[in-house]
Amino acid sequence: MSRNAGITKSLIRWLPLVPLTATAALVLWLNRSPWWGWALIGVLLVAAGAAARRWLRGHVLLQTGAWMLAAAIVCTTAVGMYPPPTVRDAGGNDPQPTEVVPTHDGLVRGVLIDDRSTGIFAGIPYAHAPVGKLRWRAPQPLQPRTGVFTGDRFSSAPIQSTSTFFTRARRWSRCHSRTHSSTRIP
Repeated sequence: MSRNAGITKSLIRWLPLVPLTATAALVLWLNRSPWWGWALIGVLLVAAGAAARRWLRGHVLLQTGAWMLAAAIVCTTAVGMYPPPTVRDAGGNDPQPTEVVPTHDGLVRGVLIDDRSTGIFAGIPYAHAPVGKLRWRAPQPLQPRTGVFTGDRFSSAPIQSTSTFFTRARRWSRCHSRTHSSTRIP
């Protein structure tokens, strides 16, 4: 066997690692994964590459099954690597306060977003917290505030999990699969 044929055969054997790496990177990027998610996938890809040295000496069926198992492990792990829900500050890196705005429940001050064109009034309660006797009851109105409420932080994250690759993909497919009719029959 010539040297070029040996190199070509070696490259063909390692070819499945390229789309596996690209797929994992795409899922991590779409998931807005934190650094530790990227690091974990990197470790799994290195482990798959190291294990591939052994299974590439085997039968083609073993090679195919091993690459499919590696792809399933890496991609399943990549899908699960999304950031935990957090309470975010409103207004970007340098929040500037808005003017005080009167509301039904009292005065409120928000923050301007980075380009100073829009105000954000975050975390404003609309009712009493549903705790104790208020649990599973209709929302109870707030007492009017006497001071100014500063709406510069979003409320605590809901119990529901944050958006993931699969929830965004379902939402995207629903939005792009609808058929719209421009004519209506009365």
